[in-house]
Amino acid sequence: LYLDPPYNNRKYDTNYHMLEEALAKIEKLEKDNEAAMVIREKIDTLPEVITLSVESLILEIYELYNQLTPNQKELVFNFNKLEGANKIIQDIKNDIETLINGLIEAIDSLPQELTLEHEVLINSLTDQFNLLNAKEKERITNYNKLVEAKTKLETLKQQEKDKEVALKMDEVINTLPDTIT
Repeated sequence: LYLDPPYNNRKYDTNYHMLEEALAKIEKLEKDNEAAMVIREKIDTLPEVITLSVESLILEIYELYNQLTPNQKELVFNFNKLEGANKIIQDIKNDIETLINGLIEAIDSLPQELTLEHEVLINSLTDQFNLLNAKEKERITNYNKLVEAKTKLETLKQQEKDKEVALKMDEVINTLPDTIT
């Protein structure tokens, strides 16, 4: 092999140092590519449909990516997929944040004097609350107000039914003769 000629005096071989430099560069490129390949492979494992369940994987990949040298980072050809997935996660989190804040505001704006006309609104707020996971539900600090509104609504509905029964009873009583013989 050229690197190990049978003689010991390499100072006469003017191209030898160029060969050593080239081999060192190749070795460095191979190591850089191996480091980048680990990240590329992890990025390739990201699912097509991004949900919050893969957030920890995305953060792990970012952490590994940030440990790479600038040259190694250039070899992560699918980095845009990681960036896209991270953007989707941020959008989902922003949407959830908007939902939580909107829900809190909507609950706060419930009137003191509820009527049966508020049933659709109360049911909608309850449905939105039920979409949240346990951790997100804990952030709805005024949930008790919604529970109270639902209870009040149920009371109003029962009162309305009672009124209907009473009206029917009045109708039946009014159809009875004045005197019973």
